[in-house]
Amino acid sequence: MPAVSGPPPAPDDASTWAEFTARLRALHEWCGRPKYRALCGRVDGLSPAAVSTLIGKNPLTRPPETATVRFVEACLRYGEAVSVEAEVGRWGAQWRALAEPGGAPRPRRWGRWAAAGGAVVLVAGAVVWVAVASASGDGCQRLSGTIEDLRTKQTWQYMFQCPNRPRVGVYEKAEFGTEVAVLETDPSWFICWTRGQAHEGGNDVWYYTQGDRATGRPELHGWGYVPASELRVGEAPDPAITRRC
Repeated sequence: MPAVSGPPPAPDDASTWAEFTARLRALHEWCGRPKYRALCGRVDGLSPAAVSTLIGKNPLTRPPETATVRFVEACLRYGEAVSVEAEVGRWGAQWRALAEPGGAPRPRRWGRWAAAGGAVVLVAGAVVWVAVASASGDGCQRLSGTIEDLRTKQTWQYMFQCPNRPRVGVYEKAEFGTEVAVLETDPSWFICWTRGQAHEGGNDVWYYTQGDRATGRPELHGWGYVPASELRVGEAPDPAITRRC
């Protein structure tokens, strides 16, 4: 482990999600830029795929709270920081402050168009997707950002975060057949829904996602389907998930 000097970066002055992500990257630099897998070995419930959505090439515009807290703890433990719990609490508090309505100041708008139930904002020539909250209360919510799908060789422009049961199987197809990964985190993000084999949820809805830990078919990179019965939402499909696979 490389020697770490000075205190870890703090999130307190991050006033936008972009600045918050920059602080997460700075924290990774502070602890020596360890490989994602080595970093994940310091805490439970953190996967290389989750780290990539936080500080990778195409991070989520709004990082999930659970993954953020676990990532921060992993970096602090890897860098042998003191007062780990206090520092983790500090990051969690800043995440919640930004998540509050009006917590993150909006960028200056040069133009606005209705798009897919949300808005596209042109800021200094760049198109920025604005996250749209779910109308389903405690159900799923749409997240802005992009993620590369190595199974289908495409890039998804947004996804949906939903509460789910942790440590559930991800299957190759929308049926109980070959397990390709395990979904360990809660909440998790999902790309779309489809219909397949009926399950104990009383319906045949399945959600497409990437598992946190691959268990089979390595060429699929953990991408597969989870039955709707594993999500803790009221309807299937959840009304917020507007994309069908």
